[in-house]
Amino acid sequence: MAFYNPTTAKMADFIIEAIAWSWAAVVAFGIGPEILFHNKGYRGGAQGLLFNYRMGVYIDIKDIVDAGWLRPTIKPRS
Repeated sequence: MAFYNPTTAKMADFIIEAIAWSWAAVVAFGIGPEILFHNKGYRGGAQGLLFNYRMGVYIDIKDIVDAGWLRPTIKPRS
């Protein structure tokens, strides 16, 4: 995971972590994931992301766990 450095950071460096963090928030607050992953979201890839997360394929969750931003009940695999 690339940690934020204001002199070198680009928004694209953090998009996948933001998606993972958003999924964690949706789960924690009990919000319907269809709100986050709406049909026109994520450049047309929202439904694929939603499918992955519902199937337990937590894209980039490992990086936000390793950074200490999330404590899951089950440690994600490398």
